[in-house]
Amino acid sequence: MAKYSRGMSDDSCSSDDEEEEEPPFAMKHTNTISLCCLIAYFAVGVIFLTWQQGWEVVTSLYVVVQIVTTIGYGDVTIEHGGKTFMTIYVLLGTVLVASLLDRIIQAALSNAEKGLDQSLERAEHLLKHNAHHASPRPSLPPLATAMLIYCFFVAVWVIFFALYDSCTCSFGATMVEGCNAENCSETGGTVVGWTDALYMAVITFSTVGFGDYSPQSKLGRTLASLWMILGVLSFGNLVAAVSSTLHSFRASYLKKCRMTRKVFDSVDADKSGSIDRHEFMQYILVREGKVSKETLESIENLFDLLDSDHNQALTFDEIHNQLVKVDCQ
Repeated sequence: MAKYSRGMSDDSCSSDDEEEEEPPFAMKHTNTISLCCLIAYFAVGVIFLTWQQGWEVVTSLYVVVQIVTTIGYGDVTIEHGGKTFMTIYVLLGTVLVASLLDRIIQAALSNAEKGLDQSLERAEHLLKHNAHHASPRPSLPPLATAMLIYCFFVAVWVIFFALYDSCTCSFGATMVEGCNAENCSETGGTVVGWTDALYMAVITFSTVGFGDYSPQSKLGRTLASLWMILGVLSFGNLVAAVSSTLHSFRASYLKKCRMTRKVFDSVDADKSGSIDRHEFMQYILVREGKVSKETLESIENLFDLLDSDHNQALTFDEIHNQLVKVDCQ
C-alpha cells in the first residue's frame, strides 16, 4: 500500500486509481545489481579467455582487469580468434564501468550536500557568537588523505616490482625465449628498476597504460589484477579531492564577499524591499554552487505548469494527476 494512503479505511483505498506503482527492483537495489553485474562480467571474461585463448586463469583475470580499468597495456592480446566476442565484451564493460562511476558521482554529490550543511552550521555558529572575522579557510585533510592513499598504492607497487619483479622471464604467451631465471638480466629478461617501477605505477593508475612496462610474472599479474583497480580508484579519488579543494577555495572567497545592493535587488524577486525565507534559500543555494539560476527557473516553471488554478499553491490532486506515480519515500 502506498505511504500516502496509510491511515485511511480499506474501502477508500480499494480503487486502482489510488494504488501507486512500486519502484522497479533495479531502482531500489542499484548498488547490489551493479556489483552482481561486475562479478558476472569478470567471471564470463575469465572463463572465455581461459577456454578460448588457452591462457592461465591469472592471465585471463589480468586482461579482464585491464579492460575494466581501461588501462590496456597491450602486452597480452587476442591471437586465436574470439575478436567478435571481445569487441562486444569491451563495449559492455565500458557501459558497466560508466554505471559504477555514476554510483561514485552520486556518493560525491551526497558528500557535497553534507559539506553545505556544515557550512551553514558554521555560519549560524558565527552569527550567534557575534563573530565578525572571516569564515575559516577550508581544511586540507581530505586532499592530504587522498594523497596518502594514492602514495600508499604507488609505494606498494614500486616496492614489489623493483624488488620481487626486478627481472623476470615472464610466462605463457609473453615468455622471453632463451631467458634463464637464474641469469635473468644476462639472458634477455625484462628488467625493472626503481625509476621504471615508479613510472609504471603512475602510468598504470592514470589508465594511460603505454605498455612499455607491465607485470610479467604470475605473482606480479595476480597482485596487479587487484592493485590496478584500487590504484585507479585512488587516483580518481585524488583528482576529485584536488578539484574539490580548488572549488572550496573559490567558494570560500565568494563567501567573503558582502552582498551588494545590486545582488540584493536581484534576489528580492517581488521587489518588496526585503528578502523572505524562500528568496533567501534560493540565494544560498545559488551562492553555494549547489544549483544554478537556470535550474531554479525550471523549477518555478514546473510549479506554474502544475498549478492549474493559478492560486500559487499545489494541491495533492494537481501533483498526483500529473507526475509519475512512484513511491519515492
